[in-house]
Amino acid sequence: MIPDLAIDHVASRPLATSSDLLAEERQHPRVFRAAAERIGLSPAEYREFQRRLLEGDVTYVRLPARLDSMAGDRRGSVYAVHNVQLVHRVMGWRVRLADGAVVYTPATCGNLSLLRPPRVARAAPAPIATRRRAGVVAGPRGRKAAIVAAAPAPAPALVSVDTPAAVLAPVAPVAAVAPAAVAAGGAGAFIAAPIAFAGGLIYALLPHRSVTTPATPVPPCSAGSSLLGACQK
Repeated sequence: MIPDLAIDHVASRPLATSSDLLAEERQHPRVFRAAAERIGLSPAEYREFQRRLLEGDVTYVRLPARLDSMAGDRRGSVYAVHNVQLVHRVMGWRVRLADGAVVYTPATCGNLSLLRPPRVARAAPAPIATRRRAGVVAGPRGRKAAIVAAAPAPAPALVSVDTPAAVLAPVAPVAAVAPAAVAAGGAGAFIAAPIAFAGGLIYALLPHRSVTTPATPVPPCSAGSSLLGACQK
């Protein structure tokens, strides 16, 4: 069978008004139901189409140049042609369904037609690039978090148990300050005097080794004088 939609009309008469379309659907329910099934309408979608016809939710428009499918009736044999291209300008009735599908019915023939919205493929989300920089890492949703470096633990103190005890050096004697120096130094001299006195006392209490310098004999005058120019008679 060679389909000819210009001849194989679903409706028995032109559909000048939406009431004509509703009347045709009521008078030829078997043909309209078969046409809806051929073009790809589900039973629920066809019931919604009937309800919207009854409510008058129909618009008279120009049909798009391309349709997903269009039904035809060849002497009681209902069929559908897919991917239909309309060459001429065709006016008709439009019924929008809740799922986005649109049912078109040309006013001249009543051939039910269907156009569904294009399916848009969801693109996979792009992976989040993780870039490392000094002290910064990429977190969730591009958020950046600072890396806090832990402070190094203090090195333990080294204690040697073999260290000998410190040897106290003897205290050097402090020279006594003359009274004249105390008088000349003013207030500072009065402070230094007790310190000098204490140093001298400590030095006096410490044991000392007495060193005896041998006396140089004085030569007789008959032998000459010594290095100091002295002689003994």
